[in-house]
Amino acid sequence: MKKTLIRCFGMRLMDQEPEVRREAYAKLTHLNIKIEDFDCPETRMLIFKEGMTDQDARVKAACIQFLTPSIVEEVEVEVD
Repeated sequence: MKKTLIRCFGMRLMDQEPEVRREAYAKLTHLNIKIEDFDCPETRMLIFKEGMTDQDARVKAACIQFLTPSIVEEVEVEVD
């Protein structure tokens, strides 16, 4: 089921409407889905690139909030 959810959200992250994109990132965060849950490296890069270069500041902020747990977890692992 998680893989189906991830595929659906992937499409929503590319929607033309900023509010749809923002809500998709927020929902991924709420569901505790992380960037590494997306199997394809190209998909991960696309999600990262699109979110971090989004023209809407709210979408970019939602993307950062979505990415933060993965980044923080990686840093904590490397420090230990």
